[in-house]
Amino acid sequence: MTNPAIGDARLAQDDHGWKLEVFDGYKWIHAGYTEALANAKLIALEKERDELRHADSERTYTQLLNLRGIFHKDDACEKCGGLGNYTYGSTSTWRGGIGGRAMTSGPCDKCWGSGDKHRAWMSHRKVDAMVKERDAAVTSLHKLAEEVLVMRAAVLEVAAEMALLSGANFHAAPDAVQGWADALREAVGA
Repeated sequence: MTNPAIGDARLAQDDHGWKLEVFDGYKWIHAGYTEALANAKLIALEKERDELRHADSERTYTQLLNLRGIFHKDDACEKCGGLGNYTYGSTSTWRGGIGGRAMTSGPCDKCWGSGDKHRAWMSHRKVDAMVKERDAAVTSLHKLAEEVLVMRAAVLEVAAEMALLSGANFHAAPDAVQGWADALREAVGA
């Protein structure tokens, strides 16, 4: 036998005669006939147990993929194996850049958590950029609203001065000045 399998048995001759040997996965075990048979049976049972465990884990994995909407193993993301989660080598996770020295779990940066290599979810990097853009727009809007309030107060002050001028001896027609003042108040909603 060139490549023995676990549980294989053979007869071997030594100085004391023929003995039965059993391969345990690493080496041939020399034993008496009864002991060798018991070892062979034990090794065969352990092999069968390991095969069942592997088959059970494969079935569980397939069921997990099916629950995630991935019905073929070939459709699972190569990076995360279809789980949608990945363990990164630092705390920077999918963000990249400088991170702490700790393995950190986070969404897979290839499928972005979907687990399906053909239907990746929206990139978290893209979502971060959109949130930053929205926050910048909201900040600009608040600044603009503050400026409008300041300008409104200034326009109302000018309108009040114009109203005072309409009653004074001024070269412009009083009705025109009062009309301008009224137009300014109306423009700012006062």
